[in-house]
Amino acid sequence: MFGKSSKTNTNGTRQGTRAMILAVFFLAALGSVLLGAPADRLNPNLLQEMEWLSERPEYDYALPVIVRARGDAALRNGAVPLPAADGFAARLTASQIRQLLQEPDVEYVTLDPVVRVSTDSRLRAAEGSGPRVEPEAGRNPFLAAIGADRIQRAGFVGEGITVAVFDSGIARHARLDGTRVLASMDFTSGSARQAAPGEDVYGHGTHVAGIIAADGLGVAPGVDLLDLRVVGEEGSGRASHLILAVDWLIANQDRYRVRVANFSLSAPPLDSYENSPLARAVGRLVEAGVVVVASGGNLGRMDQFPVIFGAIGSPGNSPHVITVSPVNTRGTATHRDDVATSYGSRGPAIFDNLFKPDLTAPGNRIPGLLAWGSRLHQDRPDLVVSDQLISLSGASMATPFVAGAVALMLEANPELTPGQVKAALNVTAVKLTQPHMFEQGNGLLNVPVAVALAHALDMESGALRHPVPPVWVLDGEPVVAGGSFASGDRIFQTGLVGSDRVELWGAGRVWNDTLLRSDAMLWADAMLWADAMLWADAM
Repeated sequence: MFGKSSKTNTNGTRQGTRAMILAVFFLAALGSVLLGAPADRLNPNLLQEMEWLSERPEYDYALPVIVRARGDAALRNGAVPLPAADGFAARLTASQIRQLLQEPDVEYVTLDPVVRVSTDSRLRAAEGSGPRVEPEAGRNPFLAAIGADRIQRAGFVGEGITVAVFDSGIARHARLDGTRVLASMDFTSGSARQAAPGEDVYGHGTHVAGIIAADGLGVAPGVDLLDLRVVGEEGSGRASHLILAVDWLIANQDRYRVRVANFSLSAPPLDSYENSPLARAVGRLVEAGVVVVASGGNLGRMDQFPVIFGAIGSPGNSPHVITVSPVNTRGTATHRDDVATSYGSRGPAIFDNLFKPDLTAPGNRIPGLLAWGSRLHQDRPDLVVSDQLISLSGASMATPFVAGAVALMLEANPELTPGQVKAALNVTAVKLTQPHMFEQGNGLLNVPVAVALAHALDMESGALRHPVPPVWVLDGEPVVAGGSFASGDRIFQTGLVGSDRVELWGAGRVWNDTLLRSDAMLWADAMLWADAMLWADAM
């Protein structure tokens, strides 16, 4: 229970956010003086670096940047076009950037940041002392916790859906024998090239792919996969590499029938999502009809700061994507003992102050596929569960649970749009008691109700073909869909929750406990259409 401390943390977050924004405005204003450029055309962190270099001309080294520009403006100096980000990537000196900003077609210049996989950054010991689960020994408690096992028994396995995995590769593995990897592409060199199939030097992408599709481990074992390598053997790459992969996927989406993209990685949030090249690129992917599921990151703590709010990474800071943070289920299926992890990034999204994350999924001590001989295998033998499995923790592990659930929803109703998928997941999520609302988002992933809602939705009329009960029972514990959700800077309420009793969730408060006493709750028709929202207010 959080009580007053929760309010203090939230207020502190707001004060810290305001201070950061004031600092950003100050640096931007300073940039306009130093560079003679409009204040909104240069990233403040890049400005700071350029200011330092301006005083030391002997160190005028090239900086990795991404430029947003109209038309063919300034495509030179070895620039790499990035159509999804409306610009290009290049390595430019401070003096070259100053010259570039004199061109009217150049709209914004920012850094090309490092992108890292969202496994707990230092691979410290996972939280708690729960069992290292070997699913062969019985029911997988992580699949049971989100209800994926019962949906699989009902016949939904993600068949006909392709999930693109933006990661370090997908190694050959006995548990992926029935899963087709349609293509393998490598973007880590800054260009698109075919990659040798069945390789994963770092070992992270194989673990992620297993949570999506592996036999006995995966949420959607019937999906096809697309292997898009954007991080190398250190588990890192550049944002421009990721955008190159997005551009390639947009061009090849129809060929591979891609409906879902999994990003178990993130970059530091350096810009508003409107200026972030990564956020703009994934926005284009969503416009193309692909549901983007992104990690919120693992910036929930640092050695000197044990609790951090407002550190959602990019592209998870985009309102267009489904952003996921990890929860510690303590190795059990039921939810009464679920707690927030210390390492998962907390909301809101800095700069834009948007509600994030959207959802929570299991992310602590998750067994997944071991890429034999990979960097993770060699460096962390203590995490190896068996000759086939390794246990990892982080938002990286939570994200593919949601991506797999999206594949099940799209199998149930292929006509769903990305916006409808996101709304259905948010409104059906299970609100947990312990985690703060900026730790759990709208709640824990609820696969049975989300898939049932997708299956019942008539796309022509916007109504439900039949009622969808929002409650199911897990090991004697009622699992209740929340019925209301936050998105952007607003809270929405559907007909499931009475407008006379609206409470925030998390921090020890139970969302509308009358839900637990009613056995006649049914979803209202057309609840996924904007005009069917019965109540809304600013957050």
